[in-house]
Amino acid sequence: MRNKELHDSISSPWDEFRNHPGQVARLKWDLLQDFYQDVVRVNGVQLIMLAELPQVDKKARKKLFKEATQDGGSQYNGEVTRLLYNYLVSAATLTDHCRYVMKDYGGTDYYKEYEQKVSEFSKLPESAFIKDLRNYFAHHKIPSIGLSIGDIEFSDDEFRHEALIYTSDLDDSTKWSAASKKYIEDNFPHVYTAGLVKTHLGALSVLYAWIFSNFEHLHGQDHDESLKIKERILRS
Repeated sequence: MRNKELHDSISSPWDEFRNHPGQVARLKWDLLQDFYQDVVRVNGVQLIMLAELPQVDKKARKKLFKEATQDGGSQYNGEVTRLLYNYLVSAATLTDHCRYVMKDYGGTDYYKEYEQKVSEFSKLPESAFIKDLRNYFAHHKIPSIGLSIGDIEFSDDEFRHEALIYTSDLDDSTKWSAASKKYIEDNFPHVYTAGLVKTHLGALSVLYAWIFSNFEHLHGQDHDESLKIKERILRS
């Protein structure tokens, strides 16, 4: 049996609904939005919370201080490294998937505005550094993670007890962009992990809030028509 004959033999009234342009677009956008909210944002928030844990929780700070004197804080540093990698990779994946979805609108005013906003986002020092750090992490070397913990009795106002990325250990044997090199220079010998991710995730949130707000303008009519098909099927 040929593919078309097989398809016709198992087709259902719902095929018209699923294959309608409004539903095809809805599925693409929903998958993109779910990945942004449930993967990228969750990864970012988890990393920020762990990086700031010693600052906001004195009990945890004492525990980490003890671990740091015994084994250099390797367990905590390892967990920060894991979450950092998750965030870097998921952010890069989101960019690739968004670019794929946006190709459907090439040549439109919306696409031109999209490219402009992506360009503005990319010009942020944190954006350039996050992008290059992901490539460095994935293809070159694992970045050094540390913990700025200081004297356990220091108050929060006197010392920042947070996870660090040692920019002083990022060697120059890989391809850092000019913007990343400037960021490393401006944040030498280390950068606070939470601050970096907060700035990047905040700018990412603004960009994707704008992207998702345009679905109704681009596909509202088609989506409404697909819902009418759904209602007709349910009544039949």
